[in-house]
Amino acid sequence: MKTLIVSIVLATLATSPAFAISHSYRDKLAKSGCTQVEDAAGTCVNHQAVSDSQTIIKHYDGLKIIWKINESVTVDGKPAAVIESGGYGATWQQGIYKIITYKNHKIAVMKNDQFAGYAK
Repeated sequence: MKTLIVSIVLATLATSPAFAISHSYRDKLAKSGCTQVEDAAGTCVNHQAVSDSQTIIKHYDGLKIIWKINESVTVDGKPAAVIESGGYGATWQQGIYKIITYKNHKIAVMKNDQFAGYAK
C-alpha cells in the first residue's frame, strides 16, 4: 500500500506544470518592457524609471520629439493630435509626421506615411 501511495505522489509531482519564471519576475519584465533574453544578457534598458507622468525627449533627423506619457506629444514645439490609440500605444500626427509611441517607451517616426526610423 505504501508503494502505491508513494508512486501516486511521485507521478503527481512529475506531471505538475513547471513554470519557467516566477510571477513576480514576469511582472518585473512586463513593467520594464524588456524580454527575458535582454534581461539575462544585461542589455535591458530599465524603463521602470519612467513613470506614467514623466516626459521622454528624443530626437530624429533634427526633430525634437517631446512625449508627456499618457498626455501629449510635441514635434519641434508644435502639438500633435492623437489619431489612433490601442493596446500597443498611440499614433500622433503633426503635419507630415506621424509619431508612434509604444508602451515600452520607443518612438517611431513616419514621414509622409513612410516609416522613417526610431527616435533616439
